[in-house]
Amino acid sequence: MQNGGSMTRLSATQRETLKEMINISFGRSVASLADFLGVFIQMNVPDVQLVRADNISDFLEESFGDYGEIHLVQQTFHGEFFGETVLALSAYSSASLVKTLTKQSGFTPDIAGDQLEMEVLLEVGNIVMGSCLGQFAEILNTSLSFDPPELFLHRVEISEFRERVKTKNDDALLIHTQFNLEDDEAQGYIFTFLSTECLMWLLKSVDRFLDDMLSGG
Repeated sequence: MQNGGSMTRLSATQRETLKEMINISFGRSVASLADFLGVFIQMNVPDVQLVRADNISDFLEESFGDYGEIHLVQQTFHGEFFGETVLALSAYSSASLVKTLTKQSGFTPDIAGDQLEMEVLLEVGNIVMGSCLGQFAEILNTSLSFDPPELFLHRVEISEFRERVKTKNDDALLIHTQFNLEDDEAQGYIFTFLSTECLMWLLKSVDRFLDDMLSGG
């Protein structure tokens, strides 16, 4: 992998188990997001990968294009399972979320467009990341506390983001999904930076969860 770092590998069973756990967790966050936006949301089953943190920009470039802007919301969480999670949306997806909210609300908020977009992104990030990780923690039989979400980098070129993350040595859990918002769509990534200690705890918990399922526990 890049930068000479070794990376933990997910077995096929671990990956499928994680996908199912994340899919369950996303169910609650999608329901909360639908309530916030006032629309019905259809979500693709999330794809889950374990990648080196310094390779994340390559995934974003493939999805959003090197010429495009990405909008990022960051949130730190604490507990047995701890780390930093980031929601990455394309500029188009961010605009779709704002348009959907203002259309359903029936009024135009008396704040500047950029400020409205920032407020919507912060709330969407709080809903998607907080609800998803909270439910995920429940499945893992643990609990989390969260710092308030913040704009990690707003409207940044992928090349700039690459410079920001290339010094990170941790692995990252990368989740990709697409939301269909009635007549529009929003595509995004969630990536969670995990220390080696935390990743080992997570994989042991996933194995234990699977063993309990197979044994009927």
